[in-house]
Amino acid sequence: ATPQLLKADVGENRLYSKSTPLHWATGEKLEDFALEQWISLQGDLVHVRFRMSYSGEDSHAPRHQEMPAVFLDPSLSELVLYQGDSPWAEGPLAKKQPGQKNEYFRIPEHWAAFVNGEGVGVGVCVPAADQITCYRFRGGADSDCSYLAPISTFGILPGMTFEYDAYISVGSATELRARFEPLSKKAATKSDAG
Repeated sequence: ATPQLLKADVGENRLYSKSTPLHWATGEKLEDFALEQWISLQGDLVHVRFRMSYSGEDSHAPRHQEMPAVFLDPSLSELVLYQGDSPWAEGPLAKKQPGQKNEYFRIPEHWAAFVNGEGVGVGVCVPAADQITCYRFRGGADSDCSYLAPISTFGILPGMTFEYDAYISVGSATELRARFEPLSKKAATKSDAG
């Protein structure tokens, strides 16, 4: 089964889609959910605005929600992120080698990246996420990957709409951090202003 595309729009440097998602384990269409995404190119960044709308009547218990799930080439094998207590103060970045089971890390700067042996890779910044889950799958048969997902934990309630922004970029960890810093700070200022 494939997700049902309800609406699509393409413009210069932007895409929009609205679809009915599938349950990740069963493949069943989730008719009471709608997923929308707006994708635009902004210089060295891909900006994706996501919206999930729930029209069902059941309340779902709080669970980790991937914001979004990102699957990358396995050659991007080293996870880079900031884990200290003073975000955006140029503290040292942590480097990790995730295993095949989900691992969880705090992301006080709201971003993480998988990089290759030369230190270049793909980074994801989600100002609304303070944590990621990640792993590296090495099962062969062209299924190997490096996976990361910024996460937030919440329940899904009747009539709920949830929106967030994600930014994706390619470069060295230093370049990615510099690109993501103003986005994270802008989101924090917006949040503080209410």
